[in-house]
Amino acid sequence: MSNNLKSKDGPFVSVIICTQNRREYLKDYSLSSVLESSYPNYEVIVIDDASKDGTEEFLNTYKDITGRLKVVRNKVSKGTSYARNVGVFHAQGEIIAFIDDDCLVDKNWLSELVTTHLKDETLMAIGGFSYDGHSDKKAYFPYDGIFGCNMSFKKEVFNRFLFDKNIFFHRTSHHEETDLINRIKDHGFRTGYANKAVVRHFSAPAAYRKINSKIGSHVNWIYFKAKKLPLALYYYKLFKRSYQMYKIIKRLHSEGVLSFLNTWREIIWANCVLLFELPLKAKFANWHEERAFIKGVERSTVLNFRHIFLFKPPL
Repeated sequence: MSNNLKSKDGPFVSVIICTQNRREYLKDYSLSSVLESSYPNYEVIVIDDASKDGTEEFLNTYKDITGRLKVVRNKVSKGTSYARNVGVFHAQGEIIAFIDDDCLVDKNWLSELVTTHLKDETLMAIGGFSYDGHSDKKAYFPYDGIFGCNMSFKKEVFNRFLFDKNIFFHRTSHHEETDLINRIKDHGFRTGYANKAVVRHFSAPAAYRKINSKIGSHVNWIYFKAKKLPLALYYYKLFKRSYQMYKIIKRLHSEGVLSFLNTWREIIWANCVLLFELPLKAKFANWHEERAFIKGVERSTVLNFRHIFLFKPPL
C-alpha cells in the first residue's frame, strides 16, 4: 500500500477532465468547481485534446493557487478514449475519477466517492448522481449504468483495462465507459454507487450530437457485441438490427438533419463499417485484451493499435 493511501488525509485521488474546444465550460464549471473540493488529497489533470478555441492559452495562463493542476495537451485529437487513456497514464492517484468539462461538481463530490471506495474495497468502479444543470431533474439514473461525467475507479483497474480507442461515437447511450464497465464486470469485478457524489451536467451543444445519439449508439452496441459473438451470430444480429438503423437514418432525413446525399453516404458508410471493419477490430481487441489479462501484463498495450477507420465517417 502506497504512502498516499496511508495518508491521514485519505487516499490520493487523480481527477481527470478531458476537453476539446470548450474553454468557457472548462473555465466556468468543471475546473473551477473541482479545485474548490473539500477533499484535501488530490490532483487535477486536464487533457486538452488539440483544442483550437483558446483553451491552450487559457490553461497556460490559469492561476492555480492550489498547486494541484496538471495540464497535458494532445497535438492531434484521437478521440475521448485516447484522451482518457492519456490521463490515466499521467495519474498518480490510488483512485482515478473522471468528470466531463461541462460539469459542475459538488464541494463534497470527491469526499463522497472516496468514502464509498473505503467502505467497500471490493468495488472497482463507483459512479455518482448527475443532475441536469441547476434543475432537480436527474440527467442519469444509477440503474442505467455508470456515466463518464461522474465516475471513479481503483487505479489497479487500469493495470488490466484501458478505454477502447476503436469506439468512434462517444456522446451516445453506448460509449467508451459503458464498454469499460461491461468488460470489468465480465471479469468478475464489482461496481457500485456513491449516493451523495453529485455533479450538475450542463450539456454543451454540439452539431453532431443528434446524429451520434441516433446512429452512434447502434454502431457502438454492435461493436460491443462483436467482441464476444461468433462471426456467424454477429452477422445474424447485425442484419436484425440494420433495419432499425435504416429507419433512424430515414427519420433524420425527414427531419432535415441529413440531406439526401448525406443520407445515402451515411447508409453506405455504416454498412461498410458494420460488415467488414467492426467485426475484425472487435475480435482483435477482445483477443488482445484477454491475452494480456491472462498473462497479467501491467499497464498493458491492450487496444494500443492505431485508431483508424478504413471507411471514414462521412459526417
